[in-house]
Amino acid sequence: MLILALIHTAFQLPCAIWSVHRKGFPMLLFALVSASFLLVMYVGALLIPPVLLTIAFLVEIHHFREPSRRRYFVPVALLTVLLVYGVPGAWHWYELSSKKSKYPLVSMEGSVPEPQAFYHPQQLPAETGDHLKRMEEEFRYGGGSLRRLHEETFQTFINSPGFGVARRLRPIPPLGDSSVVPQAGHRSPVLELPSSAETPAGASFSDLWFLNDLSILDFLNPRGLGYVNSRREVAGFRPHEFRNSPTAANPWTLQTVELVSLLIHEHPAVYVSPNLPRMSELRGGPTRPLDKFEERGLAELLRGEDLYIREIDGTCYMLGAIRAVKQCQTCHGCERGDLLGAFSYSLYRENAGNP
Repeated sequence: MLILALIHTAFQLPCAIWSVHRKGFPMLLFALVSASFLLVMYVGALLIPPVLLTIAFLVEIHHFREPSRRRYFVPVALLTVLLVYGVPGAWHWYELSSKKSKYPLVSMEGSVPEPQAFYHPQQLPAETGDHLKRMEEEFRYGGGSLRRLHEETFQTFINSPGFGVARRLRPIPPLGDSSVVPQAGHRSPVLELPSSAETPAGASFSDLWFLNDLSILDFLNPRGLGYVNSRREVAGFRPHEFRNSPTAANPWTLQTVELVSLLIHEHPAVYVSPNLPRMSELRGGPTRPLDKFEERGLAELLRGEDLYIREIDGTCYMLGAIRAVKQCQTCHGCERGDLLGAFSYSLYRENAGNP
């Protein structure tokens, strides 16, 4: 947009100089060149400097048309161009520099361990592969503004709102803390997995898939991933956390969602917290071993499944995979489809009372 504005000014300035020294057609030419900008405004590319220059040049042409004043028009006109472009340009450059300072590039190597080869499935089932593609579509737009801020600073500058509206930076998520979301209830550990345990009736798999997908998207927050150039160069990353309480489909009511850690600890473990998982709170916090259901479920997830569900004594237990989509690969140093963690859910039937 800055280039378009400068091209317009390059035509406008000679016409203005000619209009000062000549009568008739030169003034009409200046009016036509300036009015042509209305068409640009109409198609949505509002350029502020040419608008201001048009007004300023009209005033200056009227003032300097007197023969005794004409020699001063060119330096005054050039100074006007410098002010009109220089002041907003300096402001926008300062604004971009401030944002780069607010979202500096940092290393994630110390806080995000690479997954072990053990958590990379040899071959994902077709259904799991399709699910990964759908999740990648949901993640596609995360961090776009920060990428442009660090990779395309000059391009972002010349396309900034002061020189046009064609390519604004999308709003960048704030780095402040969000509110804590408490667990809705409590979970009873599964000490033994009875042979009578079966997939629960009353809620379709699509509803439970949807519950897990919403949990993953809320926890990982694609817009909070920031800009990732490499594991050593990450800007604007927000620690993963739940911002909302997931809602289960009838007849189930969600009790707890716990995060199964596979990357940080020597053995798989479940973070213990009265709140829905927040990495800023859980890192270094208490954990518990996997219970019998979670051990069996993790084995299924390692085979490539995305959900493992069983109903025991009126309580629905579900283990949902958190797999690496392609947007996770650079930061985590993993392969697409790697198992990075899991959510352990407990739900109860609404007509059965809270266990």
